Amino acid sequence: MGSGIQAFTDVFVGTGADLDVEKIGFRPRVVILVNMTDPGLSIWIEGMADDAMFKQVDGTATAVSSNGITIPADGEGTGFTLGADADMNVASEVLHVVAFR
Repeated sequence: MGSGIQAFTDVFVGTGADLDVEKIGFRPRVVILVNMTDPGLSIWIEGMADDAMFKQVDGTATAVSSNGITIPADGEGTGFTLGADADMNVASEVLHVVAFR
């Protein structure tokens, strides 16, 4: 019981600095971000390191190890933090997010 998938979707505006997305109400296992202003896609999957993500921008795929996505440790909160990645978290750019648990 209670083993169904939870999902969260929303739209945010990039800040160019760490962006805390806490209102999702759970600790995600998968986070997908789409930058709609300057098209880019990134994904973080449970088991990846803190501050990591896989991103594809302008046809180039990159495994990011800094300024990516960080999930709080068990018992330390919900949501995630998007670091100040120069492609995915740019001030005033529109970000669509989908998170799953």
